[in-house]
Amino acid sequence: MPSVSSHIPELSPLDQLVRECPPGFGGIERVAHTIASQQNGVVYYCRPSKAASTFLSTNYIRSLLPCLFLGKFLFPLPSFCFLRLLFQNRPLIVHLPCPSLFFFASLAKLLNPRRRIYIYWHAFLVPDSSFYGFLVFIYQFISLRLIAIFPVVTTSPVLRDSLISAGLRASRVSILPCVLPSEFESLTLSMPRCKSNPSSGVIIFIGRLDSYKRIDLLIDLFIQSKYASVLHVVGSGPDENALQEFCSNLTLPTKRINLHGCLEELQKCILLSSSDLLLLPSDKCNEAFGIVQLEAMACGIPSLSRCIENSGMFWVCNLPCYNWDGNFDTVLTLVDYLLSSPSLYSLASSQALSRYNSTFSRKVWHNNFLSCFY
Repeated sequence: MPSVSSHIPELSPLDQLVRECPPGFGGIERVAHTIASQQNGVVYYCRPSKAASTFLSTNYIRSLLPCLFLGKFLFPLPSFCFLRLLFQNRPLIVHLPCPSLFFFASLAKLLNPRRRIYIYWHAFLVPDSSFYGFLVFIYQFISLRLIAIFPVVTTSPVLRDSLISAGLRASRVSILPCVLPSEFESLTLSMPRCKSNPSSGVIIFIGRLDSYKRIDLLIDLFIQSKYASVLHVVGSGPDENALQEFCSNLTLPTKRINLHGCLEELQKCILLSSSDLLLLPSDKCNEAFGIVQLEAMACGIPSLSRCIENSGMFWVCNLPCYNWDGNFDTVLTLVDYLLSSPSLYSLASSQALSRYNSTFSRKVWHNNFLSCFY
């Protein structure tokens, strides 16, 4: 399947600034990778991705910015790469939220007020009660007021409304949802798409194994479900060892939990297309979109995620046939209804694929991309 970019004129370069090197398994890195693959700009990054994908090839230049790391914060160090980023005239996309990247954007604009600099706002942060949380609160409070001087792009109508509520002008905020790499969209074309009924109650989770992903809730829902028989967990992260130990101590005579770790794109696509339902119980708004939901919908697999303030997760996956408000207190009822009703499941599968094609496909994304940046 030829990529969309092969049918369009060559685009002028757009440089990007992102915290971690794309392509990685994080949504922001995937978005930066997709944009860079459309044209020949440079992607500047502060550190290599810990989960870099060997499947996604790169046809663009990546340049490492030397930084000093203090906990979760990073501070740029003087370097030729740093000066080149600041003083060149090419348009720049800065992927936020990240305090250091916001500093880069502000300094670059100050040094060259006529330069086109776009803020791509991916997520809101949730400060905790710690001193670090206080710093996050101050940063987000200040940045949401200062980014008003830039054109802002975000990933969903939900985040756009949140940014407008924070004081940004509606005319300055546009929407560009996330998109799958062309390699993955091509893979889905070779897989069975749309299922007439759930095969055997197979639930899948794909993501970072971290506390805010609420894998504990996922396992609890899986155990309580009358119709779920297999749970696939794909991904790695700080909770991986604890999760392995916990699952090894479970006794589930009629159910099975498979921990796969990180998988290559082909393996992930095969496992996803053979599953019945993607379930994402994350409860924090820093989980703002969920590109894995697009992967599921492209395979005709329904997905369910919580409705969270300042997050577009529920907007991405919500289907008319669900008749559900995103309240996870009632999700178990919907899960069992989907897994036990062939007619409802078949409708959900077809609606998921239809929503992907009409809202999130690469063809649709490309038209939105041009309207945002060109």
